Amino acid sequence: MWRTSPERTGWRHEELSRRHRRLWGFDCPAVDVDWLVVEYDSYQPAALVEYKLKGGEIPDVDDPNRRALTALADRADVPLLLVEYRLDFSAWRVTPWNDAACGAVPLRCVLDEVGYVRLLYRLRGRALPTEVEQRLLRFEDGAHVV
Repeated sequence: MWRTSPERTGWRHEELSRRHRRLWGFDCPAVDVDWLVVEYDSYQPAALVEYKLKGGEIPDVDDPNRRALTALADRADVPLLLVEYRLDFSAWRVTPWNDAACGAVPLRCVLDEVGYVRLLYRLRGRALPTEVEQRLLRFEDGAHVV
């Protein structure tokens, strides 16, 4: 008999996760993501982004969760990105996971925070506003931004 993987993090509603895994059956899988974000503009999705803290486990190409997310992004015709970030937000490694993403970002680019936010604006067809860039740069210098 096939078994599903046990709950690993305890971050989700543990009882629902346990019930889903034990009782709902092997043929009822669910995607396990750290933090999946829909980046959007004017009610339209611009990208799906799975954020992972640097050092976390990165799914391989054949991982069922990654394949399901890729199919979702492909159906929505939006880029799917894996974004690893440092705890101090000083570096953002962006890895495209579907064809739409490969057309939007270079393979495995590493950006500073300003560069990453600039990419998010570009995915929306917009330019990074000067005031946002200045706020990010001031924050990097240790200034408190309200």
